Amino acid sequence: MKPAEITELIQCELSQHKRPIQTCLAIDKCLVKPTQKTFQGWNEGETWDLWLVLEERPETKDGYKIALDEVRNEFGLAVCGRGGRDNFIGYYVSFIETIEAM
Repeated sequence: MKPAEITELIQCELSQHKRPIQTCLAIDKCLVKPTQKTFQGWNEGETWDLWLVLEERPETKDGYKIALDEVRNEFGLAVCGRGGRDNFIGYYVSFIETIEAM
């Protein structure tokens, strides 16, 4: 996938969603240009190569993050851990389900 395709996928999901999204985030301010990134798993040595698409606090890079697994075509939640490493928590399938899980 290319960054533009990922952005389009997210925008399409947001535009088709009929009810208010249950979040206190300003989604437009938290979306970041999709960037490939390696996330740490909870098990020693486990890593996930995903697309970072949203940061709760993009100016400081900490807090929760949303990533896309292009192989599974599912979004998941991550969090900034010790040493600034991002730890992948798990999948929530859609972008909206993931943002509401934050």
